[in-house]
Parts: sequence; C-alpha cells; structure tokens
Amino acid sequence: MKMKNQTTINRFKKIMIEMYRGYPDYIFYGLFHDEFGQERAERIINLLQDDGLIIYGLNRKGHPSYKLTKKGVDFAIAMINLNLSQKTYKFNKRIYGFTLAIVIFTCALILIGIIQILK
Repeated sequence: MKMKNQTTINRFKKIMIEMYRGYPDYIFYGLFHDEFGQERAERIINLLQDDGLIIYGLNRKGHPSYKLTKKGVDFAIAMINLNLSQKTYKFNKRIYGFTLAIVIFTCALILIGIIQILK
C-alpha cells in the first residue's frame, strides 16, 4: 500500500478508509508502519490511541495490529466526506470554466448577430 508523492494527510486518509472497510471484523497489521516508517508510525499510532480512534496491540508473532474504535469510525467517515468534498470542488472548478466559456461564446454570438442586423 505504498503511496508516493502524496501529502501525509492523503496517505493517512487512505489508511483510515481502508480500516473502515474492514470494520468491525478485521484487525489490520502494519498499515501505519509500512506507510510511514517505524519511528513516525509509532508517533501517529500513539496520537490516534490517545485520541481514542484506534486500539493498538501486538499479535502473537509480535506484529503491530490496529482496530478502529467507534470514534475511529466517525473519523474515517469524516475522511471519506473530506475526500468527496475535494473531488466535488475539483469538478465544480472545471464546470465553472466550462460555463464561463459558454457565456463568453454566447455573448460573442449575440454581438455578431446584432452587427449583422445593423448592417
């Protein structure tokens, strides 16, 4: 699940959404460690655990495991909503440009029509 050239929040969002997909049955192993590296992952996990978003532990083989809590599910849903709002914003930006082009084109045609009528 390596993601290159992305901001920390985007990488984090993808992990939280992935964990939400498996809620409540799945326990995930090494997602944060694989994505952020050992030292940084430990800080992120501690922060999430302190905020009550995940339950963290080690499995029998000593691999880190995580599971979302109820607060974590709410947070994952907020991440999904953030994702959707970013996509909507990009779409609206494109549509605005298209609408502006149509308005300018229409005004040009009206101007050409008026010139033709006045001749």
